[in-house]
Amino acid sequence: RTGDIENVGKTARHGTYFEMLGNFSFGDYFKEDATRWAWEFITEKLELPVDKLYVSVYQDDDEAYDIWTKRRGVAPDHMVRLGKEDNFWEIGSGPCGPCSEIYFDRGPEKGCGRPDCHVGCDCDRYVEFWNLVFTQFNSDGEGHYTPLEHKNIDTGMGLERLACIMQGVDNLFEVDTVQNIMKKICEIAGVTYKQDEKKDVSIRVVTDHIRSTVFMIGDGVVPQNEGRGYVLRRLLRRAARHGRLLGVREPFLYKVADTVIHENESAYPELVQRRDYIVKTIRVEEERFARTIDAGLDQVNSILEKLAAEGIDVEVIDPRTIAPLDKDTIFNSIRKTHRAAVVEESNKTAGIGAELAAMFQEELYDELDGPVARIAALDVPMPYNIAMEHYSIPDVNRICASIRAMMD
Repeated sequence: RTGDIENVGKTARHGTYFEMLGNFSFGDYFKEDATRWAWEFITEKLELPVDKLYVSVYQDDDEAYDIWTKRRGVAPDHMVRLGKEDNFWEIGSGPCGPCSEIYFDRGPEKGCGRPDCHVGCDCDRYVEFWNLVFTQFNSDGEGHYTPLEHKNIDTGMGLERLACIMQGVDNLFEVDTVQNIMKKICEIAGVTYKQDEKKDVSIRVVTDHIRSTVFMIGDGVVPQNEGRGYVLRRLLRRAARHGRLLGVREPFLYKVADTVIHENESAYPELVQRRDYIVKTIRVEEERFARTIDAGLDQVNSILEKLAAEGIDVEVIDPRTIAPLDKDTIFNSIRKTHRAAVVEESNKTAGIGAELAAMFQEELYDELDGPVARIAALDVPMPYNIAMEHYSIPDVNRICASIRAMMD
């Protein structure tokens, strides 16, 4: 799930890899049976306390609201009506419809503390773990909806989120099937989980990303510069970078891959069959990335020396050595001089600097009134952004010249 990459490790519920449970109906059963079976499973089979459960419906779906309250017995004060952004499933034109989400209340101590904290809040108090989509319309993509002759059901329940609830742990990284992976990372890095929040974020990022990469490679995806191969490369390199933040300088992800395979071999025996290939692919990519970092750092030092000799005051940032949570330090430095050179790999290769680029763009760009350059390799307006290609790093003199030009 690439849309969650930036939140991985920071929250109790986001991950790029997760297992989804669910049930489908194509013209057979609909809202009545889907809600009945869902409620039966979570209250009778899982025995989750009813007073901890909340249900949301699309704001105009009176039918679903009445079924939940009158047929399933959900108290009205545990029902929430939400808008289209939250409770209407639609991707362009085609089948679509309202949905109901089931939440578990983890208690106020897990919340944000705001008096208006409620179902749908971005904090970790109310955890949505099951989404029931009622596909009952066909959209033309222009805002017009016609009822489907045969209405469908599509539900999705996150296994890891459910495991968190059932096992009473704070996040998906602490469920039993993931614990040994995290312990292996801590063993290699020589760190202890829950002693340093910044390190905990990195531990969780590596845990999530190595799970994703093992399964992607096992499914035949290879590191590339585009498409799903680029997603794989980005996850591997992001995991490697967070490994460096934990103090691990040598390739290590391929060792953790063995633990991932072992923890999942009973359900996914194909991982064992492809073990050698998976481990080798990860190790080769790690080693390649390490060479890129070393070459890039050499260039950074050369740039600093040349600019310092010319009396040019520029804050040079290497995003590969900066923890995401240290961004305030970066921002404050840039605010002082409006001069920042982001040493960046091409967005066709890694995406590490792209994370910083997006961060600058969203949070600082409007504040900065200094010159702005557009770098083709990144194609994002950035103050003093320099593109450094993956295999063919630009000449130091050319980089310094571009900095001078931007500062004139």
